[in-house]
Amino acid sequence: MTVLASIFGVLSLLAVGTLAAAIVACSMHRWRVAIGLSRAAVVAGVAVVVLFVLFVSVPRWLTGAADPAQRAIMLASGVAEAANRGAPAVLAALVSAIPCLIARRQLRAAKRRRG
Repeated sequence: MTVLASIFGVLSLLAVGTLAAAIVACSMHRWRVAIGLSRAAVVAGVAVVVLFVLFVSVPRWLTGAADPAQRAIMLASGVAEAANRGAPAVLAALVSAIPCLIARRQLRAAKRRRG
C-alpha cells in the first residue's frame, strides 16, 4: 500500500466524520451548520474517489507493462483498491443528503413562519 493510498483512506474516514458531525448538528437544531457539513461531506466523498483514480489507478495503468493482460490486471487491482478506499467516502456523500434535506426543510419552514 502506498502512502498516497493511506492518505486517501484517512480522507475517506474524515468524510464519514463530517457526516457524523452533520447528523449531530441536525439533532441540535443547528440547521445552517448541518447544511454546511453535509455539503462538505459530499465534496470530500467525490474528491476522494476522483483524486484516488487520478493519482493512483491511472498512473499505475499507464506506466505498466505493454501486455494487454497485464494492463487489465493492473487496472482491475487499481479499481478494487479505489473501491475499498472510496467506499466510506461515497456512502458518506450519499447519506449526507438526508441531514441536508432535513435542515433545508426546517429553514424553509422557519422562514415561512416569520413572514
